[in-house]
Amino acid sequence: MAGSILTTVPSASAHSWTTEYAAAIDMVSPILLQYTKVTMPTTRIFLKYAKSFELGPDGKINYNFLNEMYDVHAMKQNQVFSFEDLDPVSRMEWTTKQWWAGAGINDFQSVRYGRTNRSMVDLAAEKVEAIHAGLTWFFNHNLWSNWSETITAGQIDIKAALAGSTFVRPPIKYKDMVDYADRPYSIPMIIRKNTTGHTIGNVSSANEHWESIITDMTGATVTRNTTAADARADIVTNDHTVTVTMDYDDVEDHLGKMQQGANYNLLAACPRSLYKVLKDYLLAERRRTTSENNLDAELGITANLTWEDYNCTFYVEPILTTLYPNTIWFYDPECVFFCFDPAFNPKVVPWQEIPGTNQSGTVVYFDGQLICTDRRGTGAIHGGAAA
Repeated sequence: MAGSILTTVPSASAHSWTTEYAAAIDMVSPILLQYTKVTMPTTRIFLKYAKSFELGPDGKINYNFLNEMYDVHAMKQNQVFSFEDLDPVSRMEWTTKQWWAGAGINDFQSVRYGRTNRSMVDLAAEKVEAIHAGLTWFFNHNLWSNWSETITAGQIDIKAALAGSTFVRPPIKYKDMVDYADRPYSIPMIIRKNTTGHTIGNVSSANEHWESIITDMTGATVTRNTTAADARADIVTNDHTVTVTMDYDDVEDHLGKMQQGANYNLLAACPRSLYKVLKDYLLAERRRTTSENNLDAELGITANLTWEDYNCTFYVEPILTTLYPNTIWFYDPECVFFCFDPAFNPKVVPWQEIPGTNQSGTVVYFDGQLICTDRRGTGAIHGGAAA
């Protein structure tokens, strides 16, 4: 059973019900096992650091930023000052997305499964749990999506997108899509190299202050979307076309580029194989300080270690072993984060009767976006492999 999806419904074979069996109380636990109830580490981090932004009628999230600065002049003993005219402030703009999950129940089910002395399952409660499970896996997958999944009849099959995973895949789909952009951004959409060129947050990646710090391993071949004017231009679609062994110096050189005076509080999401490499290097260098490994205490992320010199904590993100097995992703959670309208984070519609039917329904929906206010606080090393 490990790693597979249950495809049959348990049942009893034909049986003669004698007094002995008719009198027996079935030994069935009232607690249902949720075998896909898994919140991935990065999902926990981003939900912890999520922020609120009260949206106006335009539905936009706006952040102002300084994009010019004044020159400095040598001064004479008797100085006549002249004043330059700059337009130093610009604005980034993010459009939110909405997504939902819901469930229905009819009167017969509500009554029959709601009688606690006749049913060990509260069906309405379990359907709400199933909504939560579906939303959790939406977050788990969407955070790392390469925006290149197959869309069939307006649907992305998340189970199929995670083919080859070492964990039990969720049997869910993301439905009612018209385009790839009918969902919030992913981390790979935020953290991109300026090659073909793209715009995100209404700012062009040609702006050197609006470029993530990207390292393609020397000798590696990394495949990117190269369609000009496409919303997905420059996103990495394959990080393992050709890979190169990653070593200590590769990671240190990359972190040196990211921490040039900025002192970001960096987190680094790793596939398991690359985390093992880093752990061996860092422990050998005696650079691990267990007192600073607070992801375990705060978020239950046990596989994490800190490189103090560069203020960076590495952790294992299991989903990367499937989607990006040869990339380490770096980000400061104060620079890239989920931003929600507080009225819809989430909006929960309790069970309500649907007029003209014998049914009731409940819905949970969100209004938000994954945004970045400083792309210099994000980066990635692509094409690395374990020795």
